[in-house]
Amino acid sequence: MIENNINGKLVLWPGVAEEILGAKAWYVRDGYFDNVDMCIFTHVSTNMSTSWEDHLGLD
Repeated sequence: MIENNINGKLVLWPGVAEEILGAKAWYVRDGYFDNVDMCIFTHVSTNMSTSWEDHLGLD
């Protein structure tokens, strides 16, 4: 961000056991995503691999 003169704040947070607890809904309710323009989330597999899927969050 500094190298490309991009203003903003980068926040990283883990999604541990997200499929079990659905914690993102609680984070939104409690204001953790207030003033967030974009969120990129990845779930790391047990072998440390990652994957990408297209979800609109409209379900």
